[in-house]
Amino acid sequence: MAARLGLVARMVWFYSSDWDRVYAEYLAADLFIFTSMRESIPTVIIEALSAGLPIIYLDHFGLRDMIAPECGIGVAMKTPRQVVQDLAQAIALLAGDAETRDRMGAASALQAQNFLWSRQGEELNRLMLQVLDANP
Repeated sequence: MAARLGLVARMVWFYSSDWDRVYAEYLAADLFIFTSMRESIPTVIIEALSAGLPIIYLDHFGLRDMIAPECGIGVAMKTPRQVVQDLAQAIALLAGDAETRDRMGAASALQAQNFLWSRQGEELNRLMLQVLDANP
């Protein structure tokens, strides 16, 4: 598709399982765009958050629960045309506003802390107490 659209010269494809290389790519990026329509709990979102990247994503499968509003822009999925237009608008907005990218990136790095293994026990305990309080 990239070749058909004449984009090959403007794209960099790399295939690597070397985590250092992958994380270096995150750190070199200005933002992370997640357009998968099939992944429900993507690890790459946590990776992008931990790299301090603002995230543009399709707002489905509960991604808004992973990505706080201050960390990125969720695009509603109504029609294909609307999705493309809203993605383009979000990209243009963040591409032209370094201050917003920086603010969202800092919020993303903080949001990533919620996914640390050390925090998962606390969260599970909070949810269990919430359920027990709701069911006397």
